[in-house]
Amino acid sequence: MKISILGLDSVGVANALLLGQNEDVLGYDQDEEKIRTLKRKNLAIQDDFISKFINEKKNKDKMVCKF
Repeated sequence: MKISILGLDSVGVANALLLGQNEDVLGYDQDEEKIRTLKRKNLAIQDDFISKFINEKKNKDKMVCKF
């Protein structure tokens, strides 16, 4: 299944991480800087589990800056 997430603030990112464990996720946001930050694996959410998950996961999620 392919899932799209519109808006990558804290709720959108959390949903993308959760759903991306087993599905392909495509995240959209209109803020180019937010996309660049996420691609560098820098998150506004400070959580040890999320950080570990992001750094260990073979990231197949994609993020696009278009709306």
